[in-house]
Amino acid sequence: MHIELHSVVKCPECGAFQMEEMPEEALVLAWECPGCGRVIRAAEGACCIYCSWGSVPCPRAQRLARHGSPLPPGALGDAAPYKDPRP
Repeated sequence: MHIELHSVVKCPECGAFQMEEMPEEALVLAWECPGCGRVIRAAEGACCIYCSWGSVPCPRAQRLARHGSPLPPGALGDAAPYKDPRP
């Protein structure tokens, strides 16, 4: 299974979004929104911003899912599923 390394992160404050490249061996815990400038942190209980606010979960979560392991509790945060606003 291919590990996707790009995720569209959507700001929970203003709704701005941006495509980001995800590191394969690190968890990203904060992201500066290009729209409102706020520093957005991973949702409580989530491993990173991609699993909280991204269109694709982080590589770690993808690897866990690939091996049939359930994602750890909170791995995808409490955010609603991301829907790309572009047509």
